[in-house]
Amino acid sequence: QTNPGDAYVSNLGKFVTDGVVQRWRHRLSLNWEQGAYAATLGNTYSTAYDDQNSAINIDNGSVVAKNKVKAYSLWDMSASYAVNKNLSVRGGVQNIFNTAPPFSNQANFFISGYDPSYTDPRGRFFYVSAQYSFR
Repeated sequence: QTNPGDAYVSNLGKFVTDGVVQRWRHRLSLNWEQGAYAATLGNTYSTAYDDQNSAINIDNGSVVAKNKVKAYSLWDMSASYAVNKNLSVRGGVQNIFNTAPPFSNQANFFISGYDPSYTDPRGRFFYVSAQYSFR
């Protein structure tokens, strides 16, 4: 509602002003532990939304074609091993399926082609870490 007495307007699932009003967004994880071993499977998900659709085409000055940004889902996995009571090691993979960000015509950021406020353009990557505790 923009003024008293005006109709109520829902901006769910739309790019509004300078950001997206997500209808649904989650980060879920499933954890497992057995003795010194542990594993985690995680999912980050954002629903589709109506894009900014007001960006200007720099080639001819026209407004870009309407776009609906597709839903975005990333899967991650990690495992760890407690070597002893002080030392544990962990390894994992982020973005298991190497999912690219969905196309967006947003023009609020210096990056174009996707919305960097809720996507990750890095693709799949692996990591290893160790933790030592002085007890």
